Amino acid sequence: MKSKKRSLRHLLINIITSGKNFTENESGMSDDLIRYVLLNAIVIVGVMVLVAFSVLDVIKGAYLDAVISASMAVVGSSIIVLARTKIRHITLATILMIAYGLLCLMLIWNGGSQRGTFVFIYIYPLLTIMMLGMKWGVTLSSTLFAIVIVETFVPGIALIPYSAELAPRVAAVYFLDLFLMIVVEMTRNIKDRFIAQQNQRLELQNKQLELHSVQLLELKEAAETANRTKSSFLANMSHEIRTPMNAIVGMSELLLRGNLTDESNGYARDIKQAAANLLSIINDLLDFSKIEAGRLEIIPVKYFLSSLINDTVNIIRMKLAEKPIRFFTNIDANIPNHFFGDEVRMRQILLNLLGNAVKYTEHGSISITITEEGERKDNSICMKISIADSGLGIKPEDKEKLFGDFVQVDTKRNRGIEGTGLGLAITKRLCLAMGGDISVESEYGKGSVFTVVIPQKIISDSPFAAVDKSDEKKVLVYEGRRVYAESVCWSLENMKVPYMLATDVDTFKAALRREKFYFIFSGYGLYNRIKTVMEERKAETPAEPEPPLALMIEWGTEAYVPGVRFISLPVQSLSIADVLNGRTNNQSYGQIAGEFTGTRFLAPEARILLVDDIATNLKVAEGLISPYKALVDTCLSGAEAVEMVKRKTYDVIFMDHMMPEMDGVEATGIIRAWEAEQQEKISRIPIVALTANAVSGMREMFLSQGFSDFLAKPIDISKLDEMMGKWIPKHKQQKAERVSVEPPASRDHLQLPVIPGIDTEQGISMTGGTLKGYLQVLDIFCKDAKERLVLLQNPPDEAGLPLFITQVHALKSAAGSIGAKELSADAAKLEAVGKGALAGSAGDLPLIGEALPAFARNLAELTAGISAALKETAGNGEAAAAEGKKDRTTDLAAVLPLLQELQSALEAQKLETIDRILEDLTKQTLDLKTREAIDGISDHILMAEYQTAVEKIKKLSVIPG
Repeated sequence: MKSKKRSLRHLLINIITSGKNFTENESGMSDDLIRYVLLNAIVIVGVMVLVAFSVLDVIKGAYLDAVISASMAVVGSSIIVLARTKIRHITLATILMIAYGLLCLMLIWNGGSQRGTFVFIYIYPLLTIMMLGMKWGVTLSSTLFAIVIVETFVPGIALIPYSAELAPRVAAVYFLDLFLMIVVEMTRNIKDRFIAQQNQRLELQNKQLELHSVQLLELKEAAETANRTKSSFLANMSHEIRTPMNAIVGMSELLLRGNLTDESNGYARDIKQAAANLLSIINDLLDFSKIEAGRLEIIPVKYFLSSLINDTVNIIRMKLAEKPIRFFTNIDANIPNHFFGDEVRMRQILLNLLGNAVKYTEHGSISITITEEGERKDNSICMKISIADSGLGIKPEDKEKLFGDFVQVDTKRNRGIEGTGLGLAITKRLCLAMGGDISVESEYGKGSVFTVVIPQKIISDSPFAAVDKSDEKKVLVYEGRRVYAESVCWSLENMKVPYMLATDVDTFKAALRREKFYFIFSGYGLYNRIKTVMEERKAETPAEPEPPLALMIEWGTEAYVPGVRFISLPVQSLSIADVLNGRTNNQSYGQIAGEFTGTRFLAPEARILLVDDIATNLKVAEGLISPYKALVDTCLSGAEAVEMVKRKTYDVIFMDHMMPEMDGVEATGIIRAWEAEQQEKISRIPIVALTANAVSGMREMFLSQGFSDFLAKPIDISKLDEMMGKWIPKHKQQKAERVSVEPPASRDHLQLPVIPGIDTEQGISMTGGTLKGYLQVLDIFCKDAKERLVLLQNPPDEAGLPLFITQVHALKSAAGSIGAKELSADAAKLEAVGKGALAGSAGDLPLIGEALPAFARNLAELTAGISAALKETAGNGEAAAAEGKKDRTTDLAAVLPLLQELQSALEAQKLETIDRILEDLTKQTLDLKTREAIDGISDHILMAEYQTAVEKIKKLSVIPG
């Protein structure tokens, strides 16, 4: 049925279009096709009407009219047939219109119009103009009009006479039709021309747009090519620059190892620092290139805020070591500790801003404040980080361009400060990429405050720090340094801990007698005053228990006071909470230097792996473990840790929890899976998680992830001792008192002459128990003391007191470590006097001027004695070289695996692995010749001559014993 309907439809279309539809595009109709349809429609309708008139005329006896109509019907039928041939439609239309005109004239001539058929002449102008166009349509219509006028107005021409009323009416109607058609057609032509013009304009615009698009595509491709070329250039150039830069750093390091004059030593240090600055600039350029190329990636991971702050503070404290700047932190204890965000980029932002603060601040203070901005939404917060400094400040007109690319403001004043002007631009783009922003407030000459607000998703609502029963633990804060006092009080108030602040000894004494306190927090320099006050109080009220004491100590200071807790500055709310919650005992860092309790031990046969992505943290942990005398390997990533575990056997692994790329949890999982594959071939390695998150439930979480235990950061030595005793195999543990110290004459075939002012036996025991290590420490002390002597020639003024205290404090600690007891005691006295002067004691400053010349003279004599002893010892070492030969094969065989590993690392240019292996080699006990060979290899590596170092290793490896 459907096919029949389709066939019938096609038949009708075929008839009305004269078969032309199937030679055209069926989706549209051409002008020719439209004319054919119009022509056929007129003819078909006209033929039907004419046939009907012919029949009616025959019935009525009007045979002439019937013949005329029939003749016209024949003409029309013929045209339909001819339309299916190759004759053009214009020819058929002309024939039709002429025949139609003749039909109209015949009807008017014989009177057919009297019966109403004259209406045919009214549509004649319409049809002719439509079918033939304006020119021929108007010509034929005008001709017909002229003949009709003659037939109707001139008597005797037509068979019947037309009345005076009818003839004008026929003429007027026809003329009106003709006029209207002319107007319509002219309007249509004008419209068609206008549309054609518009189409031409549009076509021209389209062509222009296409041309512009092509040009834009070409420009885009050129820009992308240029960007790729620039990125490739930067990458290649950074590689090319780094190679000679490594050589510069290496050669400057070699110079610093030698015996240089003070002036030459300063030049070498300047070279090394300049090289480090250039490498930092290269890193900034590469980061900026990635941002410009759109390759900046934000990779969110789970991380702990406490770990992020700990890492950042450790790094910045190193940069502040040589500046008289007070650094403090204000961390909101109520802010969550566990987040989901890009920890690496957050650390980069913090280090950029804090690094800038250090760079542009010469004295005063720097602080970091972290709080919560606004309300929490969708389980996320806006973390607000403010970095404030008392540095140079920024001019108002420079604020707008501060975050621009390659911009350095106030260049005249800051000419001596290194940098590319990219740090803040990179920081701004990092903030925007993470959905945040950065702003700055500054007063020129007084300092700046940079504020970053970045949204971070919350993993857990557990607070950063909390004090149990805080309202019951009132604290007495005794601190004369305003910024430190305000910071500690801010943290206590933030944690809702009641407190009282004392800034002088009288206030402290009155408060201690008047009230009871749960704990006392004080500056380390005030301990002697505190001790006196507390002894007086105890004598007055012996039944009253003394509140425990926590001393806030500058980072890197070694101190020991029995029963006293030490907290490194800057003091964080987490550290305060740990102390008040009793999470750590009173054991201090001073005990790690050699005063062992009954629970301490040595483990010289144990091998330990430290894993942390922050090199500073590795150094800190390595220093804390060093008293155990264990072999320590370090690495900076979870992936490297997995590879090292497969190559070596470790007794315990300390694994940082949060690291980029492969974190501690993932690395532990891979290690556990590898252990399972080995079946019974190896035993399960204890893996202790290092984490800054010490909240409840963490131990259970780590145990479920394959860890054996966890240790909170910052590392508390009592907890470290507990971990070491728990996981180091018992057969590898030795009690400290069992280790005897050999006399100098039997060590390493060397003799150490007597050095006036130094107890060498004590110095050897305090620096590791070997003469070789002690000699290295003496050499470093000698160089350092010579540098500090220059700064101790003149007494300090009030502005120079912080630097003076730093210098004598360093000498006190260093002199004590080498066995120079008297000099250490003199330095301690100068330090105490200096701190008294800094706290406002007017009489202390002249005392420094009186005591300093003698101290400087004693220090100079001591360094001269050390230099002479070192030269004499070096001569003795050369004489003992022959004896060392006989043990060479054994020594070389012991280090061959390390040398082969070093060769592979050099060939692959794995810098971190190279550094680790070199450090392992320096710990080996070797004969003189082997040590010289390895030192030579180390020198080539320092100068980036890797291929030469590889050749040296190959030659050394094949030498027979």
